[in-house]
Order: sequence, then C-alpha cells, then structure tokens
Amino acid sequence: MALYEQRTYSVRVGQMPEILRLYREEGWPVLESEGFGANLVGYFVSDTGRLHQLVHLWRFDDDAARRAGRRRSP
Repeated sequence: MALYEQRTYSVRVGQMPEILRLYREEGWPVLESEGFGANLVGYFVSDTGRLHQLVHLWRFDDDAARRAGRRRSP
C-alpha cells in the first residue's frame, strides 16, 4: 500500500518569492539528480486559508521505501 508524506512549512510574510526561487534554482535540481523527483506528488503554496505556507506531498511504495529515501537524502 502506498504511503504519502505531507510536509508543511511556514514562511515569513514577504519571503515566499525568495523561498520559491531558492527551491527552484538550488533545491529541486539536487533532489531530482538524486532520484527523488519520482516521489514528489506536488509542491503547493497556499493562497487561501492559512497563508504563507508551503506544502510538499511525497509518495512512497511503503514505509521501508520512505525510510530508505530519508537515509539517502542529500
């Protein structure tokens, strides 16, 4: 059974554009080069509800795959 992991980060007001730029230019290329791109379901920014939040949603085949991925994280 697949396992989904959601990570939610709060960002200081006004800093979201810089956070997104850093992730796009530096964070994502590293994750993708290490093979993590296949696990990313989505990367979301809130525009209603609780603002200034960034949400990552990751999919793994099972908990063993998730743990193995975390052990080899860049």
